Amino acid sequence: MKFFQFVTTFLLLCFSLNANGNTSWDRVFESEGQDNQILAFHVLDENNAWFIGATSNSGNTQINGYRTSSGGNFSQFMLPTSSGMVIFTSITFIDSNNGYLSGMSVDLPFKDGFDLETNIIWKTTNGGMSWEVLDDTLEEMIEKLQSFPSGEVFATSASSFYRLNGSVFEKISLPSFTGDVAALNMVTPMIGFIGGGLGYDENNTSQTPGNGFVMRTSDGGASFTLVKTGLPFKVTAASFVSDSHGWIGGYNGSSGFIYQTTDGGSTFDAQSLPRHPSLEIEFDMPFKFTQTIEESDVTDVAGIKFFDCTRGVALGLSCLSNCNPNETEENPTFLTVFMRTYDGGSTWTMDEHYEESMNNWGQMMPGAKITSGLHQLAFANPNTGYIAGQHLMVLKYTADSPETIPGAFPMNCDGGTNNNNNNNNNGTNDPGFNESNDDGCSCRSPSKSGHYPVSIVIIIGLGFILFRRRFQK
Repeated sequence: MKFFQFVTTFLLLCFSLNANGNTSWDRVFESEGQDNQILAFHVLDENNAWFIGATSNSGNTQINGYRTSSGGNFSQFMLPTSSGMVIFTSITFIDSNNGYLSGMSVDLPFKDGFDLETNIIWKTTNGGMSWEVLDDTLEEMIEKLQSFPSGEVFATSASSFYRLNGSVFEKISLPSFTGDVAALNMVTPMIGFIGGGLGYDENNTSQTPGNGFVMRTSDGGASFTLVKTGLPFKVTAASFVSDSHGWIGGYNGSSGFIYQTTDGGSTFDAQSLPRHPSLEIEFDMPFKFTQTIEESDVTDVAGIKFFDCTRGVALGLSCLSNCNPNETEENPTFLTVFMRTYDGGSTWTMDEHYEESMNNWGQMMPGAKITSGLHQLAFANPNTGYIAGQHLMVLKYTADSPETIPGAFPMNCDGGTNNNNNNNNNGTNDPGFNESNDDGCSCRSPSKSGHYPVSIVIIIGLGFILFRRRFQK
């Protein structure tokens, strides 16, 4: 009996240690300001990550790039410049030196005629210390980039798909669809998926988000097949581990969704998402009081990343106020819902620990930083990843008890999880945004841009990007 009790106690202890292995979160960067937002994020591996942040100071907006090469502190790196204003939308790296950056150069009004906007993809060969224009002939603004260690680079705009061909990006015709492209996920350089649908539209306030679609390619993006239409939400995130098994996420204006497919997108099954638990927030200004926030549903899924057939993470948002941009000029208020699954999404569980790193810093309501919306998801593998967003807040996750690194994509989910391979490369160089990162996420700023300066350059430039991401995300 004593031996049985010992074994039982030992097993329970081991289980407890393993259950608490996913608790290591650290806030590694912040810049206080409700209008300060992270526009793009990319993680390459345990040491290397980059992000682009917009900082508002007394009505002026400044955009900076930040990098870590040690998995620790972030420092600024050089961003491209031009004669006008430059705004940036996505960033990806194939290794620690070679990377790509997308955006738009906005000239001063009437300079060089009436062509104010130039869509550009830049390239760096030294980790971001300097950049050169790779392609400035693009018809549309690139919103998402994804690359592979073998050198392939893919991109999407709101209406098109592009792939790198030499030194220019080749535009690929897509089947007819309704809405915008909002999700990019290449599983391998040959197999990939894009998704999208209708979002909010300031020119059509009666339009509700939805009518989602999914397209698939099996020839490296040379052609796409429309495999699913009429989904009840706009697809803003996708993560596939093979040409048949994958997950998509998005929103319909009031609810967030994660769907799974096992047949390449022909059919999908809905998965249940956890609710954010109720909480109390203490305010000290102008006098001390406590506000109770009731238990709330996930209203948007900003990112999904699956490492193999069973293990995945997702980033949800729970909107508390000012959720419809067609009804208010105020910035929305969010709770962040970071969740995990170890059974392919049959069960999603909210992480209990990341919010401990969000609160109690800064001068502006330090006890309420938990209501900062973190809308960027970037995971290199199950043991290393980031979530980031408002206040330029970056939280880093490092597993206390490291999990097995998965093998290369595509995976055979019918024959097992294929997660016992110690290869450090997940086969896509897609760290979760999305991501997306696409780094595993849709990686867009949910904030309203009403507080940005009213100069014509800002309105056409950064204001255009943020309004697009808010109204057509």
